[in-house]
Order: sequence, then structure tokens, then C-alpha cells
Amino acid sequence: MLTEADNATNHEEADKSKEKLARRSESRRKKRMRAQGSQTDDEALSDGEQHEHGCAMCNTKLNDTQGKLDKLLSVLPEKHDLKIQVAKLEKEKEEFKESLESTQADVEDLREQASVAAAKLKITTDKIVKLEELERRVVKQECFNRRNNIKFFGISDNEQESQKTQKQF
Repeated sequence: MLTEADNATNHEEADKSKEKLARRSESRRKKRMRAQGSQTDDEALSDGEQHEHGCAMCNTKLNDTQGKLDKLLSVLPEKHDLKIQVAKLEKEKEEFKESLESTQADVEDLREQASVAAAKLKITTDKIVKLEELERRVVKQECFNRRNNIKFFGISDNEQESQKTQKQF
């Protein structure tokens, strides 16, 4: 996609090529005139038609050049503004890059913490499972010990009983 500046540059290059061709043809014409007779540059310019044609062409080219310069001068402030915007965007890009690097470092730290926490969680879960198994075994053992015991209702228990007093009953 061509911008106005690119178009202006392309037009300038085309105009320069045309100018070179015009100069070459002009110098060839002068050389031919000299070769055909003993005319000088003053004699060639004294011809009214050629002189007017040359001035009109110069004025046209001068006006074209002036128009192109005006376009370039109108584009220069925009170019300056764009350079400032590009500099700001590059600064923001660097800030975002630093922020991204910092965030990535934080993410890596959090991943390490998460893996440590997961390992601790696994250990704790294993200990809970083992504790539940031990609790189940304790309840089972207690039930086994009381299995053959008989409980009598209506007989009071004396806390100071000993084996001797129990045998008396």
C-alpha cells in the first residue's frame, strides 16, 4: 500500500527522469544546431518561440515542484508525530516486555509453590488415611476385648472395688 510520501517520491523520480531526458534532447538539439551552422547559444535563445516554450516548461516544472514540496512539507509534521508515537509505542513495548518477564517469573515461583503444596498434600492425605486405618483398628480391638464381657443392670458399681471384694459376691 503506497502512502502519499511514497507517491510523491515516485513522482519526483519520474520527473527527474523526464528532466534528464529533456536536458539530453536539449543538448543534442544545440549540438545539431551548432553542427549545421555557426549558431551560438545566444542565437538559439533569441528565437522567441523556443524561449517562451522553455519558460512555460520551466514554470510548469517549478509549479509541479512547488506542489510536491508543499505535499512533503504537509507530511513532515505528520511524520514527526508518527516518530513520537512510534517511540512511545516502543517504550510501552519494553515496559510490557519487562512486565511479562516479571509475570513469568512469578508464575514459575507459583508453580514451584504449587508442586511443594501438592507434595505436602499427598503426604498429609497419606497420613490421614493411615490415621483412619489405625482408628478403625483401635475400635475393632476395643470391640474384641469387650466381646465376652457381660453387663449387669441394677447392680451398682463401686469404684473402690478390688478383686477381693468382687470375689465375696
